[in-house]
Amino acid sequence: MVACIETGWAKLNHYYKLTDRSPVYIAAIVLNSKWKFEYFTGIWTPGWVGDAKQQLRAFWQERYQSKGVSTETVTMAITPTPRNAYQAWINSKLAPVDCLDEYSRYLTDPTLPHIVDALPWWVQQRGQHPALGTMAIDILSIPGMSDEPERVFSGARRTTTDFRGSLKASSIEMLECIKSWRGSS
Repeated sequence: MVACIETGWAKLNHYYKLTDRSPVYIAAIVLNSKWKFEYFTGIWTPGWVGDAKQQLRAFWQERYQSKGVSTETVTMAITPTPRNAYQAWINSKLAPVDCLDEYSRYLTDPTLPHIVDALPWWVQQRGQHPALGTMAIDILSIPGMSDEPERVFSGARRTTTDFRGSLKASSIEMLECIKSWRGSS
């Protein structure tokens, strides 16, 4: 019995360590506006949380930040063009806008405990956070389990009969997706 338990722990530890390789697990939780990093600060050690923050920021900067609106564009959009000398004077007295990138702005916003499903929320927020919204939709659209895609594409062997053996992989993929969509409606 002890050997079975140890084997189970070894398997769990193996998959737990795999989450360190990919920031997607961290992003899936942080991009839920109900939790952000509060989930991790409650259950992880501070060192792990710091590593997770660095890993997710690097992922954001490498893959998605360049897809967003630049901070210069945001500053120009926020600062109105003066129509007269008085308005120019008022604009000069206003505090400068603290321009943060989308990711930093999102993290500084308060959590939203009433959000039940993060994916529809991000679809609505794409205007406010275009690049971060794309990242959130990309990550939150990943199925939690692979059984559905495996079931769909295991039927591909029936699609590629001897008469259809020269079909390209992209054509087979399209056919399988269409069959799946028609079956689910």
